[in-house]
Amino acid sequence: MSTIAFGIPELDSRVGPIVLGSLILVEADEEAYPTLFLHFLLYNIAVKGEKIAYIIVGDSALDYEEAVQRAGLNIKGLKGSGIWKYFEEEVGDRALKLAFKMLKEGYHVVLDMENPPEISKDDVKLVRESRKLLILRVNPHVSDVKALKKIERLAHMLMKLHVEKQARRTIRTLEISKFKLTPRSDIEMRYTVSEAGISIEAVTRII
Repeated sequence: MSTIAFGIPELDSRVGPIVLGSLILVEADEEAYPTLFLHFLLYNIAVKGEKIAYIIVGDSALDYEEAVQRAGLNIKGLKGSGIWKYFEEEVGDRALKLAFKMLKEGYHVVLDMENPPEISKDDVKLVRESRKLLILRVNPHVSDVKALKKIERLAHMLMKLHVEKQARRTIRTLEISKFKLTPRSDIEMRYTVSEAGISIEAVTRII
């Protein structure tokens, strides 16, 4: 199987290479900064020449771009070279159709939305055949539970971004709880968010 790494040593050393053709489900609400996290994951892939299509449902691509530029990610430069493209959609079904179109054109695709779309086993087969990554970000707190559980079953990898507020600080944790194509122990990794972007900290394997 062909694989790809995110190019983040703290993550790659624990997670290992990702099988191309994987559907990755990321569950996170806005307090977990999923948009910044996903840009952080994909930036090093894009810098190496892999094309990225970032599809945003119900929000502004310009806001996304400006936020990550302030964190030091030169997305404007990648856009100028045709490596990185943003798309805006208002309806999830249209966004999903666009996602498969971009997969066929050789792009890794992020589909960033609140509610999960209807995804079938045939859709997952198309992702596998594309040999690209389809990363779907949804908000588990506002999602249709039945649709979300279905995608959790179909996904090749499941990431959850958790937020725990304590008296004097906020703890953010990345939990990776499914490795369908490359079975291994589940992982928890703390991360922090600052003006400099995302920093991954401690790692715990869940037995």
